[in-house]
Amino acid sequence: MVAARPVRHHGGVPDYRLISILVVVGAITLALVVIGSGASVTVTIG
Repeated sequence: MVAARPVRHHGGVPDYRLISILVVVGAITLALVVIGSGASVTVTIG
């Protein structure tokens, strides 16, 4: 896989940092979407 190769943008930093950042951003985005949809459902019901 292409993503398995280490990327060397900043002096040989492996791409696991980029992957971890993407995972964190995705988790935060998913949490915000879930909270937002839950809040809208609560407002609609209430």
